[in-house]
Amino acid sequence: MLIAFAQFIANLYDLILDLYYCGHFLQKSVDRKIPTIGYTSSQSCRYYIIESIFKNLPLCSKGNFLEVGCGQGRVLAFLKHKKTKWHLTGIESNSLALNICHQWADKEEITIIEGDVFTYNISNYNIFFLGHPFDENNLLHFIKKIENEVVEKAIVILVLDKKLGICIPQRRGWDILRQETIYKYYCLPILPKKNRYTIYYYTPNNYDNNKRRI
Repeated sequence: MLIAFAQFIANLYDLILDLYYCGHFLQKSVDRKIPTIGYTSSQSCRYYIIESIFKNLPLCSKGNFLEVGCGQGRVLAFLKHKKTKWHLTGIESNSLALNICHQWADKEEITIIEGDVFTYNISNYNIFFLGHPFDENNLLHFIKKIENEVVEKAIVILVLDKKLGICIPQRRGWDILRQETIYKYYCLPILPKKNRYTIYYYTPNNYDNNKRRI
């Protein structure tokens, strides 16, 4: 009974902020038109999680932000409302979810890209947000892509990283900035089970994993 009540409150809170931030209700989940192995459905992150993640990050400083698997754009809508100085970009391969994002996103303030992030050059970005866009194997491939392409110190935010999060800090150049368990909002069990998000600093080395000079 308590879980059902908590889910109701969380859904109502998300609905109110969706309408306030972008004028559209961003559905909880949008499946892909054609299922793709290794990629998840588009699931909108709870606002209480988004608020917790960004509460102490430097939104007033300049930066290039990329949301990998931006879906319907809830994180982008939140950051736009906060008037961050970051240049906001979202990339998504799920066309059904992206159609919803296009309905509200202002092209002058937010760049939306339809495509596969693994074929996209990410070297110009220094803030990455991954709200569980794919499975653990693809996530590890993307971590390696960061290591091979990013040329300046970067912030990398991983939501639901409980498994892979164990090995990332052991990789060269990675440090944990903040890590929090996500389950309850005050006393209400918003999520069905405990998980966490982690905010990492990644500092490029003089040589990447392929020994190519940066």
